[in-house]
This record gives sequence, structure tokens and C-alpha cells, in this order.
Amino acid sequence: MKMSKLQIGAPDGAPIVVEASFELGIDTSLSLTRTYPPFPLVVAIGDVRVLGLRVSAYMFGMPRISSSARVSKSSVWNHSTFQDIDQEGEVVNTFNKPNLKIDRECLINLFILKHQLSSQEALVPNTLDLGTLQQAVIGASAIRRRASLQPAGGDGEKVFPSTYEGGNYATEERVVDGEKRPCVILDSVASQANRMELALLEAEISKSISIPVVEVDFAKASLPGVGIITALEAPHRIADAILRDSLLDGKRFRETEIGKSFTDANAQNATSLFQFCPTALIFGMWDSTGPKGGLGTKIQRAMRSEIVGVGIVTGTRTSSRLDPLQISIGAGPIYKQGATWTLKEDEADKEKGKAVKLGKDGKPSEANHGNVTPSIDEGKGGVTLSHALQITVLSLPALRRLRFPVQGKEIAPVNEAARTVLAAVALCGAVLSIEQGCDLRSRCHLVPDVDHPATWEILDANGQPTVFTLSGADAARLLGEAVAKAKELGLPWAGGRTTLTPSPQLAALVKKSRDLAMQSAMAEE
Repeated sequence: MKMSKLQIGAPDGAPIVVEASFELGIDTSLSLTRTYPPFPLVVAIGDVRVLGLRVSAYMFGMPRISSSARVSKSSVWNHSTFQDIDQEGEVVNTFNKPNLKIDRECLINLFILKHQLSSQEALVPNTLDLGTLQQAVIGASAIRRRASLQPAGGDGEKVFPSTYEGGNYATEERVVDGEKRPCVILDSVASQANRMELALLEAEISKSISIPVVEVDFAKASLPGVGIITALEAPHRIADAILRDSLLDGKRFRETEIGKSFTDANAQNATSLFQFCPTALIFGMWDSTGPKGGLGTKIQRAMRSEIVGVGIVTGTRTSSRLDPLQISIGAGPIYKQGATWTLKEDEADKEKGKAVKLGKDGKPSEANHGNVTPSIDEGKGGVTLSHALQITVLSLPALRRLRFPVQGKEIAPVNEAARTVLAAVALCGAVLSIEQGCDLRSRCHLVPDVDHPATWEILDANGQPTVFTLSGADAARLLGEAVAKAKELGLPWAGGRTTLTPSPQLAALVKKSRDLAMQSAMAEE
């Protein structure tokens, strides 16, 4: 039997003495007695160490941070009843949780928090470390983060979702909190993946992290306006046609040793992708345009994230223009004259001997002058919403399907080290992207909901969550440690840049397309 006494302050300043006792054995029970009666205590258990393995912030089923577990004046926690209570102190859920099962001696730290209905302190979970991540990759189900978001302008502000064919929004019904709710996709899984990849790219450019990056430098083909395009930006990552149609040391990329190695890669032999483009193993890849066509390498997505608007009401779009010059339609017609326009018919461009009117009919509005009649478009004017929900999930079983043979041999510790690196890359991209903020597009700026703080969780094989924290700096450090461990075991990691140049055909195609776009723009003017 081990005893522990803690003293905390009460609302009126009087001390509260809490006696906590727990027995270590097959069944662990806790007995709490407090001497100060006026208000309930919130009790949580954290930092459980079993056989040297840390399981941070274990809270008997992890009630949400916004709720809490209320115990009576004296309670034995061998099979206790818990109550979820909201900010006003109302009971919103009651559930039972059996006692912990511990078959070896462990150390349990008790965190006793005072609960006031007007405010609530929260436990500070542990920062994710390499050992915990390694154990999660070996046996846990998933790593996830759920974040409640609100418009930056507050309740009632419109946000504008991404649009699809015909300017339509991707609306659907989802079951949220047990109820069917009208929803809209604010940022798709593919878009979220792109944002995470760009966050990784920015960190690589600033040298906060070192990851393999394959790039195509168009400046070397006299196309400086295009600049550099990397596998982190190309739609199909390392399998994209931009890289396929580029050269490495004067040789077509797919015909080089690097190109051949990833062309022949698959889930059972993913070492080359790990070496040159690990993000393809995290966000997915299908090499459908390579030498094997539709039979090319296909890697499932392990990391997924999306942002959904919940409880939406679609708005109305209005448009109008009030011309301060008050140019009327009768002031036309106006005629095309090279890259500009003229009112003089004899100075206009000619086609079959006739002056060419600007645009369709030569109205001043074709040159963006004059008033625009106000118009209304129902259902395409953004949405108001109850809240937005960002759900980010890393599938650990998906990572465990990947194999990483080195020199023809597959070894379990090597596989585990490679998967840990991939998990660290995925988390680094997610955390860095989150820290950049959530301004998705014009008039779609979201911020965290302070009443429902987000949490990162590791879900074990039984779905039990363990909360952890992870900043961008911590994620970068974690990635560095994981890479160092993988290198020690002989895994190849091409940290740095592999630079390609566009083939003459690709450069010519880009140049012709840009010339046509410029000519088209001039014609419209």
C-alpha cells in the first residue's frame, strides 16, 4: 500500500487536504478522501509508467478536455461512476469505467485539480518523444487530432468553401455528435495534404528539417518565371509527369538508377521511396503515367486530414459595380485597337474590311467601364455554420504494411525505424501546417475554438487514447532523432536536393503554352 497526501487551495483560500492511497497488484484501486466539503474535485490520473513505458495522461477513457470527471466526497475507484459536466456544471453524460489492470509495479502520479464552474484548469500532457512514437508505430491503431474551429470574424460570419464544377459547393449530410447535420467540405483531403507538404517544404528551405527533395529547375531551361518545382508541390509527387519528362545528368529521369528504383518499388519494397520521396509513402501515390501504366506502383494514403463545416446554412451571392465615372452604355461602341481600344472606327483593327468591336458587342463594360446591374445568385454566397471540424488521422496499420529491405534483407528493427521516420514526417507536416494558421482562401479564415481546445492522441489497439502535445520545434527535433536512428540501422536517407532539368520537349511545351496564354489575354483586352 502506498499513501500520498496533497494540499490544494479552495475557492475561499482555505486548504483542502486530499489523501490518496493506491495498491499495486493485479487490480489497482484508488481511495480519495477530502476534508473540505463545499465543492466537488476533478481528479485525473496521468503519466502512468508500466515497465518503463510512459503512457501520458491516462484518464480512465480520456473524457474530453472540455468535460471532467466528478467524484464524491469519498470514492473508491475500483469501479467508479463518472460524469461529464459542461461549463455550466450540467451533467451531459454518465458512464462507468472498470479499474486499471496492472500486473507489475508502476508509478502513478495523481493530479488533483480544483473545479470551479466558471473556469477549469487542464492537465498539461507530455510532449511526444521518440520512444513513445516508436511504441505507437509498433502496436497502436492511429494518431489523431480533432480541432473545433470558428470563423475569424466570430459567430455568424460567412465563410466560402472550395468550389467545384459549376461553382457548386461539396455539401453532404454527416452524423456529428449523434445527430444528422448538414455539412460542407471546406478543405478536402487532397488540399490538406498539399498544405502539409508545403509546410514541410518551407521547413526544408529554412533548414529547420532535412528531408529528401527531388526538384526540377526550370531556370536552367531559360524559363525563370516558372522557377523550381519539387516533388512536394507536383500533384503526383515523385511519379508526376513533370519529373518523368525531366533529366538527371542529361538522362531521362525514369532511366536513371533513382528513377528505375522507385518505378520498381511497392509496399513490400519501399526502401527507394523512403530514400528519395518519403511523402509518397505518407500521402499516397499511384505511378499511373510511368512505364507500367495502370499497373504502376500504388501506395495507399496513410495520413488524411480534412476540414468540414458543420450545421451550415448556405448564403446568397450578390454582385454589382457602381462606376464613379458614370459611363453609360450609349457611350459605345468601342473598338479593338491592338492591345487597347478606341472609339474611332477608322483606327480600329479590321477583319474582312470591317472594324472589330471590343469583346462581344463593343459595350463600355467590355473594357470594364460603366455600371454593373446588381445581381443575386442563390446558394453560392458562402455559408454560415455552427462550427468547423478539422480531423487529422495517421493510420499506423497502413505504415505497418510497408516493408524496407536493405541489401535484399528485411529486418524487423529496420522496418520499425523506417515507419517511425514516416510517422515523424507526417506529424511534422501536420503540426507545421497548423502553426501557419487556417486562412484557407479569400473569405475562409478559421481560428481555433477556445472553448473546445484541440488535442493530439495516440489510440492504442483497443481504441484507448493517450494525449500528447507537439509543437513545430518539437516535431522537427523528433524527426531528426528518428532519422538518426534509421541511419544507424543502415537505412538510406537522401537528405538534401536531387536537381533535375526539364527535357527540351517539356521546356518547349511550357514556353508555347505561356506564349499562347499571353496572346489570349491580349486578345481579350
